[in-house]
Amino acid sequence: DVSTRQTGDNMDVGRPPGDRGRARGLPRPTTRMVGREDDLARLRMLLAAFPIAVISGMGGVGKSTLALEYANRWDGPACWVSVSGMPSIAAVTGEAFRQLGAAHYDLDASDVERLADLVEMLDRHRALAVLDDLHALPPDQRDLVVVATRGMQRGRLIATSRELVP
Repeated sequence: DVSTRQTGDNMDVGRPPGDRGRARGLPRPTTRMVGREDDLARLRMLLAAFPIAVISGMGGVGKSTLALEYANRWDGPACWVSVSGMPSIAAVTGEAFRQLGAAHYDLDASDVERLADLVEMLDRHRALAVLDDLHALPPDQRDLVVVATRGMQRGRLIATSRELVP
């Protein structure tokens, strides 16, 4: 498991022993991705230039399938958080930390602090987080997720949404 120590406001998260970056917490694909190699290549180029990508569109067009295919090809730790049914950033970040192996995190932290800790963890491990159905969060919270993750250096985030996210 990942070792963690709370040091002030920052988490000190160690690399999982023996983990060469295999994806964990990813759902099993329910369909095969067919004919989306161009979309996958665009997503790869986008994430090479920016720390966050939002895949938006109507329900059923394959947003989650595309994100899952990318995550399965990611050469590092990855987590998948289904935002639907999660009431807050606290629940979303808590699930991401759990999947990435954090032993604990500050339960009293603000949303901004939780997101900063998640960004730090993603950066430290060159990890990918996929937030599926980001539109399920209230608009102010999903905007906060996007703004907070823009400063990532090595980590990456993919969000899927039925609504446009700035």
